[in-house]
Amino acid sequence: MSRREPVSILGAARVAIGRAEVDATVDWLAERLSDCLSYEFELLDADVAHVAGYEHVECLTNGEPVKYTPRATQVCRREDGEWKVVHRHGDALDTPRPSA
Repeated sequence: MSRREPVSILGAARVAIGRAEVDATVDWLAERLSDCLSYEFELLDADVAHVAGYEHVECLTNGEPVKYTPRATQVCRREDGEWKVVHRHGDALDTPRPSA
């Protein structure tokens, strides 16, 4: 695992942000999962890159301005010499709030 910060796990069972939370989540998973009986990874694409970060958004919702910050991860693939987004996942860090 990379030692660069920030690190995160965006899992179905748990979300962890930062080294301490990620380490604790890996330990938690290791206690619950063991003795893998079968595993297969089917490669769909290998010429990819990813980006992860926070999207700072301000928009109108029902005519009212709101701000929110989702965490987003995008997977990109080279197509005809250009990087194209082929998958995006986002989840809310906070709920929309009225603009100041």
